[in-house]
Amino acid sequence: MSAARVRVGTGPGEIRLLRAAHKALVAIRPAPSAPVSDWRKYYYHSAATYRKISQVDAGNVTEALYWAEREHEKAQRPLDKIPTDAIGTGPHKVRFRSLDALCRELDDTHPSMNAQPSVWLTYHEYCAELFAAVAEIDRWNHHLALYYADKSRQAAREIRSKEA
Repeated sequence: MSAARVRVGTGPGEIRLLRAAHKALVAIRPAPSAPVSDWRKYYYHSAATYRKISQVDAGNVTEALYWAEREHEKAQRPLDKIPTDAIGTGPHKVRFRSLDALCRELDDTHPSMNAQPSVWLTYHEYCAELFAAVAEIDRWNHHLALYYADKSRQAAREIRSKEA
């Protein structure tokens, strides 16, 4: 991880609001190709930042603690299970910085209405994965992206149940 750190507090140059912490932490995320050890350090730093935010942003204590726990849990995972903000492998690796960008991309690439169910199944499964990944990056739309991921999983389950 780069040496960049987010400073939390009430003094000059220090972040004191959850929204500002989201923005600052997203800005210092490691590159998708960074070593997993850098991602682990990043998640530990994010968890500590959110814990500190919970102490200075009285209006967002619960949400800051939610994020602190999420980030800490990711840092605790085995190295091969620590998430990065890239999906796929090789030349098919994609990275979206916002829910809006992902939605625009998906609007332009969804299958035709008369496509085979297997095509729609693949599409919904991939959408679920992408929405879940974007939920980690676009912190302002985190819950909405998780909702879309759940809706995509539900659509995939419905297709599977009709095929069975």
